[in-house]
Order: sequence, then structure tokens, then C-alpha cells
Amino acid sequence: MKKYKRRIIFTVCFLIFSLYLLHISEYSFSQEGALKDSFPQYNGDIVFEQNFKNNKVVILKGPQGTYAKLIKSKWKTLFHVTNVSVLRPMYPEDESILRAWTANLNSNKRYDTILAVEVSDPKIIKVIITNEQFEEEKSVDLNEIKEKSKVFIELDVVNGYAGTFQVMAIDEVGGFVFRGVDHTGSIKYFGR
Repeated sequence: MKKYKRRIIFTVCFLIFSLYLLHISEYSFSQEGALKDSFPQYNGDIVFEQNFKNNKVVILKGPQGTYAKLIKSKWKTLFHVTNVSVLRPMYPEDESILRAWTANLNSNKRYDTILAVEVSDPKIIKVIITNEQFEEEKSVDLNEIKEKSKVFIELDVVNGYAGTFQVMAIDEVGGFVFRGVDHTGSIKYFGR
């Protein structure tokens, strides 16, 4: 009987210790728990979410702003928010497109990158993200832009939001240019 009690006590202690380690490592058993445990710690409304294998991009809108978060899962039972970025306007006087991007170095020496946008102009149905260098003259030819850029990502805007997860090399990360495109393919908005 003593052996049985010791096993029970050991098992309970092991479970408590495991839950404590899980808590301090910021992992959670649910995506909702991972979102609540990540910074900023408020309950915003999920306005966009998209899965990318073991990763999910989520855009949350709440009283303190709009945030893009990347949720990574392990073994489909543990969830952890690894990237968080606030969506901000490209120009303070123009909030047609709020955008955010963030990148974290992963174990393969590449960058886990999230890109997210909130579009208030209903004419913009697609956002194109590139990273080409440009002079004073802004190109409007998308084929030319695609040739000059190491990154060319097209995001369909759904209910005013779009987002993506990409694994990028170091020379692809940064200097992103966001273009809002209407249904005719015309660029309605441009900015870094």
C-alpha cells in the first residue's frame, strides 16, 4: 500500500511540475490560451486567421489596436505565439492600409516572417508585397516590379484583412513595399 501511495504522490507531483514548466515556457494546450498568454494580453476579436502547416497567422482587433500574431504548434497539442506585430499606417495622415511585418530567426538560419494588412478602402481587393529597390520614380508595371524584387507576394483581401507566413532568407527580409491594387489591376496605394 505504501508503494501505491508513493506512486500516486510522485505522479501528482510530476504532473504539477510539468504544468508549471509548460506555463513558464509560454506553451498552452489551446490556440486561445496561447493568444491570451501572449503580449499584449487582451481579448481582441479575431478578424483574420489562416493556417500554414504547423503555423497560423491571426489578426486580432481590440481596444488597444490591431495585432498580427504567429501561433506555432508542436505535436498538434501544444501552442505558442512566437511573433507579434502591431498594424500601423504607412503614413500618419493616410490610414487606407495598416500594415505589419515581423521576422524571427529559426533553427535553419532562415527567418519566420509574418506580413499582415488591414485595408479600409473597399476598392482595394489585393495587396502586393515586394522588396525591390526603387528610385524616385515609382513603377506601376507589376511585371517589371516582379523582375526587380526578390519577394513578390500577392494577398487577397478578405473582409478588409490579409496575412501570410513565409520562411525567408536574410537577403529577402526587410524593405517591404506594400501596394494596394483594385479589381482592374491599378495600384491605388503605395508605401513602405
